[in-house]
Amino acid sequence: MDKDKLKHWIDVADQFQGSDFWNGVFGSDYPKKLLDQFAFGPNQNHDQQPNMSSYPARETRNNDHSQRTKPLFPRIDLFRNDYELTILIELPGVHKEDVQLGVAHDLLQIKGIVHPLTSDMESISSERHYGPFERTVRLPEAVNENKVSAKFINGLLKISFPRTQRKMENINIE
Repeated sequence: MDKDKLKHWIDVADQFQGSDFWNGVFGSDYPKKLLDQFAFGPNQNHDQQPNMSSYPARETRNNDHSQRTKPLFPRIDLFRNDYELTILIELPGVHKEDVQLGVAHDLLQIKGIVHPLTSDMESISSERHYGPFERTVRLPEAVNENKVSAKFINGLLKISFPRTQRKMENINIE
């Protein structure tokens, strides 16, 4: 596949899947690295910068903070055993007062805001998320909204539900 076809496929994926498509699949700057390999070729010096001027920039900036295409925020892990469903949500630097949770049937919604720790300084580089966020996650099963517990533990929000669906019990037939 030549570099023009590869660039076309990257652009199509960005158009139809959103600019975070490649981040979720390969990591934050995979398309640029892949195009760099094509631009250098196998026998060129990798210390020299390739000419990428014909390719659109994958990162954009605004005046508030450096905004790059980033993975989903916040990051979430789901766990379960026979009795409980547990969700761990990474919220580094977020105060519990700045987070709202909602649950309905098998959907968990988390909203909030991440305030910058330094508002009087110019951002040179930023890999962390700042500003408002909202994410809805489909849970693997319906939960009882009235029996939920949520605790902040060292930058992690731990949410636990008793499971409403348990292992199927065998019934003896007489």
